[in-house]
Amino acid sequence: MFREHDFCGLYMMLAGYAIENLCKGDAVDGLTSEEQIKRRELEEKVASGQLSQSSIVQECWKLTADEREQVKTDGKLPDRLKRHELVAFVTATGLPLTTDEQELLERLKRAVLWFGRYPVPKDYRDRDETRLPDGTRYSTSWIGSTDTYRIKLLIQHLRKHLDAPESYRVTDDLKSKNG
Repeated sequence: MFREHDFCGLYMMLAGYAIENLCKGDAVDGLTSEEQIKRRELEEKVASGQLSQSSIVQECWKLTADEREQVKTDGKLPDRLKRHELVAFVTATGLPLTTDEQELLERLKRAVLWFGRYPVPKDYRDRDETRLPDGTRYSTSWIGSTDTYRIKLLIQHLRKHLDAPESYRVTDDLKSKNG
């Protein structure tokens, strides 16, 4: 399935981690005033029995002020941020995804979980396919010739959506300062 000395799995793993970090950074950034209002409305619905507690996270996944303080105290993120659910993370930022982007994120998740790190999967169940929200089953074990380009576009799209600067870029100012 993969060439013996290919770095594609490693590249996909690192790209998956970059996407995770952008999304998790958004989650810990704190609620905007609009999100605080939405969160209060959702909590009122939970208190009145109209919604379950878990639905709050689906609607407003960012950490509350209490959760942020808990992270500072415990040094641990909430369980919902400890997974590698790339589709759920990106969707939670509010960025709409195409089916092709969801499929790519599922393959990146596979790289994060094992094929970017281990020679064989730690858990062999469901390692080669996934079911996307549209109900279609997709293979997660193939690598496409345009993956590198598609990954770059997806990360750029996510960065723009989150207003995350491309801090790794070397600007002319930095070049002149560093000779």
